[in-house]
Amino acid sequence: MTMNDKTLLGNLFANLGVVEGVDTWDCHGTPVISHKALERVAEQRNITFDDPVVIESDPEKKICVMRGKGQMWEMINGQPKQKEAWSTGEATPYNNKNTYPYAMAEKRLKDRIILKLVGVSGYVYSEDESDDFKRPPAKLSETKFAILMNKVKELPEESEIRGRFMKKYPTRDAMDDSKFDEIWKFLSKGENNGNVKRKGATTGKRKVVKVEGGSGQNRDQNTPNNGEKPVSQ
Repeated sequence: MTMNDKTLLGNLFANLGVVEGVDTWDCHGTPVISHKALERVAEQRNITFDDPVVIESDPEKKICVMRGKGQMWEMINGQPKQKEAWSTGEATPYNNKNTYPYAMAEKRLKDRIILKLVGVSGYVYSEDESDDFKRPPAKLSETKFAILMNKVKELPEESEIRGRFMKKYPTRDAMDDSKFDEIWKFLSKGENNGNVKRKGATTGKRKVVKVEGGSGQNRDQNTPNNGEKPVSQ
């Protein structure tokens, strides 16, 4: 898409009441628009739809294919003229991951008709056109990133939790906003869960010492032998 196309598209979005960056997003260079935004456009432009015709239907195989037509009125040379567009909407296991094939087929049908009627079909795609077009998670804000990094600084350098965090999230770009609470809880585990090895801490092994007298065998210092007291460390 050229800069001129982007400018024209931006002007059209403004006329349609579509907010770029809120109702739309970029997917590998392709502008994508939400289904809700397209519903608003249809209402604003008084777009109407004929009843769809189901071409194929198989609930067990989760297949639904339908075709339909929509129309809207527009002013051409000062005269009202009805514009029509038709399209198809399909949902099958190979292009739909959810469990509502009929609803998805209807969404795709209506969204395609709307995009055709307002003149942006082929330039903009509906979010329901493909599972790959879903809105990406919002990046973690700088404020939340700073909060997490301050939490990390409170952990000792040898902390296992700290090491795992730094390996998984080397930069802010590796985090998204929806994971903030999860990451915060993960870091909080490092405060008092024993993940830090302290100098002088015992390893849990029991010391065996030679006890004079008795059988002369090695004894566990914590286990008395014939009434003898454990040897103190």
